[in-house]
Amino acid sequence: MEFSLTLTPQVWVLIAAVALASMLAAVVGLRNMRMFARAGARMSQQPLPETPDEALPPVTVIVYAKNVETHIRPYLQTLLSQDYPEYEVIVVNDASIDNTAEVVDTMMQEEPRLRYSFVPSSSRNVSRRKVALTIGAKGARYPVLLVTNAHSEIPSAQWLRRMTAPFASQDCELSLGASVYPCDRDRGAGKWFRRFDSLLRLAQWMGSAMGGNPYRGDAYALAFRRDSFFERQGFASTNRFVAGEDDIFVNAIADSSNTTPVFHPEALLARHIATEEYPRLWMREKERYTFTQRYLRTRALRRQAFLSLCLWVGFLGGIAAALLALPNLTGALLVLGCWLLLAGYEICLFRRGGMLADAGKNYYAAPFFLLLRPLVTALLRIRFRANKSSNYTWKHPK
Repeated sequence: MEFSLTLTPQVWVLIAAVALASMLAAVVGLRNMRMFARAGARMSQQPLPETPDEALPPVTVIVYAKNVETHIRPYLQTLLSQDYPEYEVIVVNDASIDNTAEVVDTMMQEEPRLRYSFVPSSSRNVSRRKVALTIGAKGARYPVLLVTNAHSEIPSAQWLRRMTAPFASQDCELSLGASVYPCDRDRGAGKWFRRFDSLLRLAQWMGSAMGGNPYRGDAYALAFRRDSFFERQGFASTNRFVAGEDDIFVNAIADSSNTTPVFHPEALLARHIATEEYPRLWMREKERYTFTQRYLRTRALRRQAFLSLCLWVGFLGGIAAALLALPNLTGALLVLGCWLLLAGYEICLFRRGGMLADAGKNYYAAPFFLLLRPLVTALLRIRFRANKSSNYTWKHPK
């Protein structure tokens, strides 16, 4: 074994490729994660906008509800206690088999701002969630709609104000909020990767929106103008798909001038799900977003693919350089230096992003998971392809 800078041209070319791939991964591939970590940190410290009440538009909150009997009362109590001048709440019940309807009916007798509707049981071969949101939009009295889900926990009495304050400007058509799975809800096998993947997915689209390139939203916290919704015929363009209400819909109308991302602890919803349900719901959500992303116009997905390419070029090129340089260890040390610099940067970004999104302390595994993710995604795509028809409403009767 020896240490010398006398290396073959092939080894130097490979080392240069590793260094270039690492730099491009950090600068280009991780741009959205960097934007999320930096802009998210700034936004999470911003005080509540000092918008006078008379400048805030009246809002209709459309709540999608399905089998939430045990949670719906405290959820609605929090929602109806928001610090906001004028709003109403429409709960749209999607064929719940528990007592969700009875609980809401009881609360309506005490709260005039609360209204109720439901998805007809005869609705077949449709996206029931889109039908529910459309029913709520048609029954809305107010010009701004905020759609959300009863399977969540509202963080503060300022949530509604933060989500709809951007509509004080007439230029705003969309307000993009976010929801997260609390890290302590998932305790099953594969929990570390699921937490990492959920954080990366959030950072990818929210970071892109923070950078002025919005392309999707979150159906748990998405606000838009009622007129815009009907002018664009609602979800008509995605009626053949079960999903798409928070990505294809947003992608069609969002741009840097009419869309405002909202990210703050007072506006970050926590999804309310049972611990044993987390793996199944994560898998189903990943399947649906994997299916719909082919219909999105955005550079963010290409940037993610570019990141994976750079990481694998750096990894395979580094191994080749180290082996070809033997018995000289200089090649291995130079490659290791590039790897460690990039890994340190990745860990730093994911640590900051994880603190913002309550993703736990698995950031030290970020370099490994970033390398592993395209392989896992490729394997899941094979699995999803076998179940592809379930993403179409004509194959999904309920």
